[in-house]
Amino acid sequence: MSDVIWDIMKEHLDEAEFLVETWSNCVDSPKFSYAKLRAGPEERLLAHLEGLRIGGPSVVQRLLLPALSELDDDEFRSAAVCLAILHGAGVEACEQLLASFDQAEAVGHRGLVRGFSLSQRDGLVPWLGRDLDRLGPQVLASRLRIFAAHRVNAGQQLIAWLGAEDLNLQRAAAQLARHTGAPSALRLLHPMMQHEDDALRWAAIESGLIRGQMPAWLAVPREAFSRGRWQREALGWLAMLGDASVHQRLLAALRDTPTPALVWAAGLSGRPAAVDLALELLEEPRLARLAGEVVCAVAGLRDDEPDHWLDRGVRVGEAPEDGLPPLDRDDLDQAVIQSGDDKLRLPNPDALRFWWAQRRGQFDPQLRYSNGAALDLPALARSLAVVPTRRRHPLALELAARSTGRAQIATWALMGAQHRQIQDVFARLAFADFQRGLGLSVGS
Repeated sequence: MSDVIWDIMKEHLDEAEFLVETWSNCVDSPKFSYAKLRAGPEERLLAHLEGLRIGGPSVVQRLLLPALSELDDDEFRSAAVCLAILHGAGVEACEQLLASFDQAEAVGHRGLVRGFSLSQRDGLVPWLGRDLDRLGPQVLASRLRIFAAHRVNAGQQLIAWLGAEDLNLQRAAAQLARHTGAPSALRLLHPMMQHEDDALRWAAIESGLIRGQMPAWLAVPREAFSRGRWQREALGWLAMLGDASVHQRLLAALRDTPTPALVWAAGLSGRPAAVDLALELLEEPRLARLAGEVVCAVAGLRDDEPDHWLDRGVRVGEAPEDGLPPLDRDDLDQAVIQSGDDKLRLPNPDALRFWWAQRRGQFDPQLRYSNGAALDLPALARSLAVVPTRRRHPLALELAARSTGRAQIATWALMGAQHRQIQDVFARLAFADFQRGLGLSVGS
C-alpha cells in the first residue's frame, strides 16, 4: 500500500478511538436519544471500522496487531483496536487478540473488555466460552463480564463461579446471574446480598431484583437509606418497584432533606406528586437541573423548548451557576457529548410552573407516568425510543424486573444491537404491570 493509504488507515484507527470514547459518553447523556446516537457517533464509528476492514489483512498485520503490545495505558485505544480486529480480521488475528486479552492488565484490559462487550461479531460468545476451565480467576471474571454484556444465560455453570474463592470472580458471576432463571444458582445470591464487599453485595442485589428474588427487595432499603456507595441506585429501585406508600416515603424524605439521589428517585417514581415537589426545587442551585429533569421524565416536558430553559447544560470548566454561556463560546459539539447531572439544562422556574399548572389536572395522582403517558408496556417502549440515553437505563432495568428477567435490553450495547433486542422483547412480551408495587416492612 502507498504511504497515503497508510495515513488514511491510521486516521481511521485514530477516529475509531475518538468515537468509542464519544459513544461511551453519549450512551449515558442527557443530550442524546437512541436515534441521535445511532445516526451520529455510532454510524461514524462503524464507518471507520469498515474502512479498516476494507484495508485487508495487511492493515491487520501491520497496524492493528502491533498495537496490541501498546495498549496498557489507553482504554479507548484498546477498545478501538479490539473492535477493529473483531469487525474484519480472520480467525488467526482474533486468536492473537484473545491471547493479548488474557495477558493484558489494568487500563488496557478494561479497554479490551469494552471492545469485546460492544462487538457484534457472529460466533463471539461461543468462541469466548470454549476454554473457560483453563482460565485463571481474573481472566475468567473478565470473560463473565463480557458474557453479561451479551446477556448470556450461563445456567448451572454459575454455581461453581458464585462459589469461587476469588472475590472478583464472584462479583462477575453475581452480575451475570441476572441472565439466568436457574433457581439453584439464584439461591446462592441470597447470602451475597449481605456481603461486606460493596460491589459483590450490590451485584447480587440487583441481579436478585431482576429475577424476582424477595431477599433482594428486602435488602434494598438498607442500601437506600445508609448513604453508602449504591444509595442512588437503591433509591431508584425503591422508586421503580415500590408501591404508593414507598413513593410517599421517598417524597417525604425529599421534602425534608433534598439530595440529588432523592430527586433522581422522584423522577423514577413516575408520580405527579414528584413533579409538584420538583417545582419547589427549581431555585436550588444544586438541585435545579435534576428537578427540571423530573418534569421531563414524569410529565413529558420537552428539553428542546428554549422558553423553558436558561442554558444548554454546564461545560467542562464551568460551574453550574454560570448559566447561559455567551453565544461566541457556545460550542455545541463539546456540549452534546457530556454526561452527568450538571449537563442537564437549567430550567426556567416560572415557565415550568406555568407549563405544569396548565396540565396538572390531566394526571391521575394514583398512577405512574413516563414521559407524559400512564406507564404501561407501550408507554415504556415509546419512552425508550425518545428519552435521553441516561434515562433509558432505569427504564430497561424496570422492564427486566417487571418481567422477572424475561425481557432484558442491554442499554449499554451498540444501538444497532439494541434495536434487535427491542424488537425481540416486544414481540414476545405482551403485558407487564408497571402500576402495582411492593411495600416495605415496618422498620425498613
